[in-house]
Amino acid sequence: MSVCNIGIGTGDWDDFLGYELNGYGHLTSIDIDREICDLFQYRQLREGHNNPSEVVCCDFLSNSIDDKSFDLITIIGSTMNQIGNYGET
Repeated sequence: MSVCNIGIGTGDWDDFLGYELNGYGHLTSIDIDREICDLFQYRQLREGHNNPSEVVCCDFLSNSIDDKSFDLITIIGSTMNQIGNYGET
């Protein structure tokens, strides 16, 4: 199973999804903030996460991720409000 989470934030949801997918699939985590992406990727490495995310730093609305296909996409917390463009999202 291929899962994508948009909006990493503190990374807790991404950690949870990664653990749940372990042995069953892969998680791609997308965020527009480079610092959040770098910190999350470093933390997962340092903590030895058993199924770490593929971290992609981009604005998913303006950066094509068409070459990827997902079985499930999640957007939780304040991400939808921060994006502000419900139609395109």
